Amino acid sequence: MTAPTTRRKPASPSAAGGRQAQDHRKPWAKLKSEARLTGRAIIRAILRGTRAPEKLARHRDKGCKASETEIAQALTGSYREEHLFELKLAYEAWQFTLRQVAEVHGQVALQLGRMRCDRALPPLKPKPRPKRRASSPGFDVRAGLYYVVGLDLTEIEGVSELTALTVVSEIGPGVSRFATVKKFCSWLGLCPNWKKTGGRVRSSRTRRGVNRAAQALRVAAQGLHHSKGALGGFLRRMKGVEKTPGSVPTATASPEQGQTSEE
Repeated sequence: MTAPTTRRKPASPSAAGGRQAQDHRKPWAKLKSEARLTGRAIIRAILRGTRAPEKLARHRDKGCKASETEIAQALTGSYREEHLFELKLAYEAWQFTLRQVAEVHGQVALQLGRMRCDRALPPLKPKPRPKRRASSPGFDVRAGLYYVVGLDLTEIEGVSELTALTVVSEIGPGVSRFATVKKFCSWLGLCPNWKKTGGRVRSSRTRRGVNRAAQALRVAAQGLHHSKGALGGFLRRMKGVEKTPGSVPTATASPEQGQTSEE
């Protein structure tokens, strides 16, 4: 009887770099979470030909939690040619992806500038920016959306800059094309799909779809579990009465009907 096999996902530069340490895989796995500034600097040094663990450990960033000794221990081992070749290809693919993402962000910033409204708006209140990631836009998304919509959408609980950008990219700067809230929720696919038989409700789940705005709002709802605001409290109350453990309920009620659905 043979064991089942699974397909492996493409390796990232950090994962490919870890394979070069044949005798110390566990210490390197411990440092995977640190493979940001420190990891990228070490990978570049390895591709330039540096092999001494002590020299590679000197590329440690001041924000890295691991010490130089731990990094040097994780990088002690044999370097195989096929793994170095894989690391080179993965790193080049990662750099190409970053350049493509940067071009997309530049085009998004240009489009937001074209959509900027002409009416006078009060200055945007300062707010701590979220921690920057490698794929984060290179411009102020919050300010760009503010001068397009006229409101700071990130003031809504659970709505991040990228969530707001996704919603605006799907529906535009306003919802005036939708006559009522019900029609807007129906277009999103968040309205309950009531199925009744003999006067008894068999199902009230929302219909499945690929609406990107609806997906962004679902992600925003998932981020409310630990929120201390009103929406976070409402989500936790809905979770307390849901029937399916592990699902995220989505309130799709209209003020007139007062009905909700669980998803």
